[in-house]
Amino acid sequence: MGIVLKFLLIAFVIFYIFSKLFGFLFRVLLGRAATQYKNQQQQQGYKNANRQRRDGELNVDYVPVKEKPKRKSTGSADGEYIDFEEVK
Repeated sequence: MGIVLKFLLIAFVIFYIFSKLFGFLFRVLLGRAATQYKNQQQQQGYKNANRQRRDGELNVDYVPVKEKPKRKSTGSADGEYIDFEEVK
């Protein structure tokens, strides 16, 4: 019984150490990747901001979506139109 308990205790300690070590390494590597990505995006932003436009150049940031034209109904599918009459 003592050997099984000792084995479980050692296995738990090893698992605990590896989980903490892996979490630390993951945060460090993820932090470096995020920093590199941020620096890359800033450099691209500076390049776009510093780019000079030629005289007469047009920059369109937004193009609205064109609406589809509505079909005119023939009346056969909608039925017959009847004027509303108020009854007193």
